[in-house]
Amino acid sequence: MQTELEVIPLDRLKSVFDKETIIDKVKEAYISHAEGKVNSPAPGQLLFDGRKGDCHIKFGHVIEAPYFAIKIASGHYDNPKIGLPVNSGLVIVMSAKTGRPVTILADEGWITSWRTAAAGCLAARSMLPSNLDAVGMIGSGHQAGLQLEWVSPFLDTKKVIVWNVDKFKAEAEVFVSELNQKGFDARFADNSQELTEKCRLIYTTTPSTQALFDSSHIKPGTHIVALGADSPGKQELDTEVFGRASKIATDDHKQCLDHGDFGNAVRAGKVSENGDVKFGDILSGKIQGRTSDEEITIVDLTGIPALDIAMATLFCERLGIQ
Repeated sequence: MQTELEVIPLDRLKSVFDKETIIDKVKEAYISHAEGKVNSPAPGQLLFDGRKGDCHIKFGHVIEAPYFAIKIASGHYDNPKIGLPVNSGLVIVMSAKTGRPVTILADEGWITSWRTAAAGCLAARSMLPSNLDAVGMIGSGHQAGLQLEWVSPFLDTKKVIVWNVDKFKAEAEVFVSELNQKGFDARFADNSQELTEKCRLIYTTTPSTQALFDSSHIKPGTHIVALGADSPGKQELDTEVFGRASKIATDDHKQCLDHGDFGNAVRAGKVSENGDVKFGDILSGKIQGRTSDEEITIVDLTGIPALDIAMATLFCERLGIQ
């Protein structure tokens, strides 16, 4: 007889949380995915009218792992107007041996946030130029702050330049103030060109449906970590920049073709369908990342189930759940 299913609240997950281990586990998950050791069907995606929100359902199993996971993660972008966080969700953990449910991680979307922060940190470090003076952040929401928080210990600069589209300018200015209170040297850019000309590491963390900068403004030696285009119809990067890049890494080739910025560039004829490499192969050392400080490099991340499985397994181990 199935006993009552335990629901693990967010505060218990936070009690066994540490960034270093999460980064290590996410790295291992990317490598396993690149090596074909993950069974992960295409994700389910529910898009709400007017791009006010979306819901992603991702599921899969790492070969020989004790669990498989089903993750439901939603983002509703007007929630702050009614005092609610943008992100929410939960993870259902199932036994790979019996198919029975093991537990529910009521993470309120934080497992997605943490693994995405770890992914962006790894993506930045994988092809980081040596002449980095400032980090450029296009976007000023929840994930933008996490990206800076997680990557900062690995950088030699605290300078941050932030830009967001006009309708989010007030939000971005508050974001800059909060960064400065946390010890960053942050300022708001008047336009995207100012940011792209001064920053050699650029993150994009928005739900945009059109390019946020002009490719001609991207300087040689720039490394771009693209995180926002995770649903059909979304776009953050100018497709022209893919034609200028010497190395394009994707978390999943097929998924990025379908709804990543890489796919937008392929459909626009700016890069070939096979113009990318597996991000996991760069992390494992199978493929070399940056080879000079003059290269333009891109990592396109759309979010893969391997990361959610790794996180679910880690938290179950930490909490002694079997």
